[in-house]
Amino acid sequence: MQAIFIVGSAGKLGLRLVKNLTSMRHVVNGLYRRDEQSSLLKDNSAMAIKGCLTGITVEQLAEKIAGNDVVVFTAGAGGAGIEVTNAVGGTGLELSVNAAILAGIRRFILVSVFPEAARNKGLSEGF
Repeated sequence: MQAIFIVGSAGKLGLRLVKNLTSMRHVVNGLYRRDEQSSLLKDNSAMAIKGCLTGITVEQLAEKIAGNDVVVFTAGAGGAGIEVTNAVGGTGLELSVNAAILAGIRRFILVSVFPEAARNKGLSEGF
């Protein structure tokens, strides 16, 4: 059994991962942004930890993830536009990696659809 911290735990993929991991009896700590997301995590046996990637420091995030064995980054912009995409998938990812390093977490898993999302398709300018 491992303690796993999921960034983006209340999203479509993140919540699915929460359900799978808790069913295997792992301890899951999930970062969520909006108040209504807390109950989604708690209802699936995860510890709900509030925080927003665009309003938190590396040190604050490191405090939240300290003590976990693994950090999984599943956060995404949900089609909210290029600025949000860059803030979450760019700056937020960098922040999460640096926080994991600061907290002494040695395993970091990035879940990404790139480049699969664009295979045999035209890319938008923002992609």
